[in-house]
Amino acid sequence: AQIGAAEQWRNPELSVDSVSGSEGKSETGVNLGIPIELGGKIDARRSVAKSGATRAEAALYASKSEVRSSV
Repeated sequence: AQIGAAEQWRNPELSVDSVSGSEGKSETGVNLGIPIELGGKIDARRSVAKSGATRAEAALYASKSEVRSSV
């Protein structure tokens, strides 16, 4: 699950602002923010997630080995 999450792009942000002024005039502004990740950040997150999964798998095998040796 963490590997899949690490491979995803960040969500864009949308905001709308509305200001009412005098004499019944109003202004509305719309902002759209799309994050662009540079420098291999997605690959780096994927590598960290995969190494975490590998460590967890190694810990699982070590625990299984301990249980088997104690029985």
